Amino acid sequence: MIGFVGRLLGRFSRLGIPFAWLQITAERKRYAAASAGMAFAVLMMLLQVGLHSGLYEQGVRPFRKLDGDIAIVSSQYEYLCVPRGFSADRLHRAAALPEVAEVAPLWLCTLPLKNPRTGQGRDVFVMAFDPSDRVFNDPEIEALRPTLASGNTLLFDRWSNANFGDFDQLLAARNGDGVRTELNEKAMSVRGTFRLGQTLGIDGNVIAGRDAFLRSMPGASPDFIMMGLVKLKPGADAAAVATRIGELLPKDVKVYTREQLIAAETEYWDSRTPIGVIILSTMVLSFIVGAVVVFQILYTDVTDHLPEYATLKSIGFADGYFRKIVIQESVILSISGFIPGALLTGPVYAFLKSQTGIPVGYTAFNLSLVLLVSMTMCVIAGLGATHKLAHANPADIV
Repeated sequence: MIGFVGRLLGRFSRLGIPFAWLQITAERKRYAAASAGMAFAVLMMLLQVGLHSGLYEQGVRPFRKLDGDIAIVSSQYEYLCVPRGFSADRLHRAAALPEVAEVAPLWLCTLPLKNPRTGQGRDVFVMAFDPSDRVFNDPEIEALRPTLASGNTLLFDRWSNANFGDFDQLLAARNGDGVRTELNEKAMSVRGTFRLGQTLGIDGNVIAGRDAFLRSMPGASPDFIMMGLVKLKPGADAAAVATRIGELLPKDVKVYTREQLIAAETEYWDSRTPIGVIILSTMVLSFIVGAVVVFQILYTDVTDHLPEYATLKSIGFADGYFRKIVIQESVILSISGFIPGALLTGPVYAFLKSQTGIPVGYTAFNLSLVLLVSMTMCVIAGLGATHKLAHANPADIV
C-alpha cells in the first residue's frame, strides 16, 4: 500500500510531493500509525453518513411503494407511525378536479399480530385499502392484491422483525395455503408475503383489505381514513394540483406531493428526534479524533526535522515553502487513511444490512463528502503543526 501510494503521488513531481512523501514515510511505523488513525476516523464518518442516509431512506420506503402523485393527510399528521384520521369526503372532493385520474383511501394503524408458532402478540403496522384500487407500485403486492378481497386475508412483510414469526417459511411448507394467525384477536389468514422492511418507528408490516381492517378495528368507519392517494392524469403538474387541492379543501387536512411527503417525513426524524443530533455528534467526534492523530504525527515530524528546516531557511527558503510541504504531507495522510478506511467500511455496511435491513451502502455523495472532510481535517491539523516552523533558524542546527 505504501509503495503504491508513493508511486501514485510521485507523478505530481511539479508540486514537490515526492519530497513530502519521502519525509512523511521516513518513519514507517509512525506513518502506519497515522494512516491507521485516519482509517478509523474515515470508517466512523462513512458509517455515520451511511446510517444517516440509510435510516432516513428506510423511514420513507413505504411512501416510495405507494402508487400516487399526491397524498392527503390530516392537519395533525406528524409521521407515518402515528397517523391521524379525517373524513373521506376530503378525498372525494379532490377527485372532482379535471387533472385527477383516480383516488384511493388508505387506513393505517398499529395492531397486535399473533405469532403463529408461539401465540404471542406483537404490534405490527397495518396498511389497508380497497382491493379494487391500485395503491402500491410493487409487483409482488399487485400480484397478491386479489386475495385481499376476502375479509380475513393479510399479506405479511417478510423483512419484518423475526419475532413476528416465520410466515414465509410456513407458507412455503403449506404450498401456498394460508397461515392462520390473529390480528387484534380476530382470526386472519396470511396468504402471501412482500418486501418492505422495518423503519425508524415500525418493526413489522402487514397489508390488509378494507373489510379485514374494519373487522379488526371495532368502531372503525370506512368514511374515516388516514391517508388519501391522488393519481393524476399524464402531463399534470403535481405541485400545482396539490396547491389547488389545498386551497379547495378545509384546513383540517394537509396536501403533499410524493416528494414533499418524503421530505416532511425525513425532516421530522432529522429535526424532531435525537437521531440527527446523535449522528452529527459522532461525525464531529470522528473528525476530532482524526485531527488530533494527524496533528500529533505532523507536529512530531516537524520537531524531528527542525534542524533541516533551519538549514533550508538559512539558504533562502521561506516559511511558505515549508508550510506547503507540511500541508502536502497532511493530504498524503488523508488519502492513505481514506483508502483502507473506505474498504473496511464495506463489510460493516454488509453486516448492518443483513442484521437490521437498513439500506446502508456506498454512495458517490457520501464517499466524496467524507474524502473532503478528511482532507479538510488533515489540512487543518497540518496548519496547526506548522506553528513550530516559525522557530526554525540556523541557531537550531546541531
